Amino acid sequence: MKIAICDDEPLCIQHLTDAICNLIPCAAVNKYLNGHELLSDNVCSAYDVIFMDISMPGMDGFETAERLRILNDRQILVFVTTLKDQMQQGFKYDAADYLVKPVTYEQLAKLMNRIQKRMNRSRTPDIEIKTTNNKHIHLSPSDIHFLEYKHGHRIKITTSIQTYEYIGKVD
Repeated sequence: MKIAICDDEPLCIQHLTDAICNLIPCAAVNKYLNGHELLSDNVCSAYDVIFMDISMPGMDGFETAERLRILNDRQILVFVTTLKDQMQQGFKYDAADYLVKPVTYEQLAKLMNRIQKRMNRSRTPDIEIKTTNNKHIHLSPSDIHFLEYKHGHRIKITTSIQTYEYIGKVD
């Protein structure tokens, strides 16, 4: 799971990072001190989950969230803030949750459990194919750019990484 934490308070970032890494040891967590820093990272649209403070210097969390939604509207966004009165506005950006600081370990554990279940439900099962050179591969449908039917039931599958050929039919 790829996670970003965007908060101008280093202690809050460290608290969240420690808790997340304890709950999900394989999580890759990147940290940003403001919205500009997050958005200038070329991988900002590749995160599965983004924890976002609202009150930050320069670009606030809402403006950052609005720009993130343009890049990727499927990321799970969680606002983490002291601003209780702005909760309603946070859901305008399709936030999965709104946590009020200080966040307890128990709150985060429940949230991460819900997030993992949500991510597991939304994953599309892989397609298994046997290539013309007898290799079995698994492809996610979202990785396939296009299919090309060739003579004799040969099908060419093009992904961003490689092109595969197999003999068969597409169901």
